[in-house]
Amino acid sequence: MDNKPISTPNRVSSGVQGLDAVLEGGFYDASSVLLRGIPGAGKTTLGTQFVAAGVRDHGEPGVIVSFETFPDHYYRDAASLGWNLREMELRGLLRVLFLRRDDLYSSFPERESMAVSRLTDAALEIGAKRLFIDGASRFWRLPLPHEQQLAVYQDFVLKAKGLGAVTMLALNTMPGAAPGSHPAEQGADFILCLDRDENVDHPDLRVLTVTRARGQNVQLGRHPFAITPEGVQLWPRILPAEIAAPHVSEQRFPCGTDELNDLLGGGFRAGSSALLAGPGGSGKTILAAAFARHAARTSGSALLIHAAPLPGAKQECPGLVTCQIHSSRVAHPLEYLYRVRCLTAQCKPSVVVLDGVPLLTQPAAAARTWHHDVVQPLAAWAAENEAVLLVSTHLGAPNPITALAAEAALQDFETILLTGFADADNPESKQVRVVKARGGCKDHNPRPLKSSEA
Repeated sequence: MDNKPISTPNRVSSGVQGLDAVLEGGFYDASSVLLRGIPGAGKTTLGTQFVAAGVRDHGEPGVIVSFETFPDHYYRDAASLGWNLREMELRGLLRVLFLRRDDLYSSFPERESMAVSRLTDAALEIGAKRLFIDGASRFWRLPLPHEQQLAVYQDFVLKAKGLGAVTMLALNTMPGAAPGSHPAEQGADFILCLDRDENVDHPDLRVLTVTRARGQNVQLGRHPFAITPEGVQLWPRILPAEIAAPHVSEQRFPCGTDELNDLLGGGFRAGSSALLAGPGGSGKTILAAAFARHAARTSGSALLIHAAPLPGAKQECPGLVTCQIHSSRVAHPLEYLYRVRCLTAQCKPSVVVLDGVPLLTQPAAAARTWHHDVVQPLAAWAAENEAVLLVSTHLGAPNPITALAAEAALQDFETILLTGFADADNPESKQVRVVKARGGCKDHNPRPLKSSEA
């Protein structure tokens, strides 16, 4: 799967990883897009990326108009994110205009403002498809009555849209300002609200919400994004489909170990999700990897996401795709989900194994976020595709059965397996038991894990 956003007929790509999925294809041609948010929310970066990515990825010319930043600072800030705006200008695919507030209006009603005149000339000269106006707040600082400020702004936006390009405008708002409270929002075709996410530990995380998208569907919700050395990266919050009553499938995927196959009547049921929990060193990763390898050999394709390097020598296995993603090294659980979704689209696995997902080791609120944002969407995917999702998680509670029973969210799993030790002083005494298995289980008593398995 190519992660690069792609322009589609009658749509213009946002240029931002993940945002086109939220917009279900991008922006309509000749539409106006308002980015509203507090200072520092990422509006300038997103708008600049919208234009720069159009040049870089699609050869679509663009114009940037700035009232907020000195020219040298603008070029420098863009270069820090990998966008050489000067080089794009030399190629004739970009114009960067720096205007003063007084350029926004003309004292003579019959004359166009300097801003409209310069924008029109630049856009027509290069055939611009994308426009970014950084500093729409300047219209509301003009020494004019409020009604005239609004008229000047609306005239500017109307003439920009008349050029046939997508016009994106950045508007500063006060903290806590409700959507729809600013007059600039009246004529916008799209409104994207940007804000900082104060509820997470990651200091650079922000959130984007689409509050208006005329004529098209969008993915609702607060979508986290971060400004990285490669620019803005957004991870769509795809609302998980409700997992319907499981289809009773006759197909089973062998677990990779004789003991578990015997306990589960042949393996995991197709279309189901399973949880593998246990303390550190109890064999979770080895069991998970064994299942993935066996599935790859027997069904042709399996995906194994592991948090730490796989134990033992690396075993080549045709059909097995592995990727190391540690939960602590992603900005948000939705980044983890996005990366897994990209891999499932590429390899179309019959089995997905997620090793080391923090469902029981973090504060309750964080664990619920991982379950809601990662496990539920992938469990729905497994049910829809007659695949199997196996999730392993660390469990250090002194009474593991009680701890598992207390987590209501874990009831979504069709199968729950618990690893542990028969002798707390003997790390080789690994064992596994079936805590839950819809459709019945041959035996709920612990079974020893043989050395070849553990």
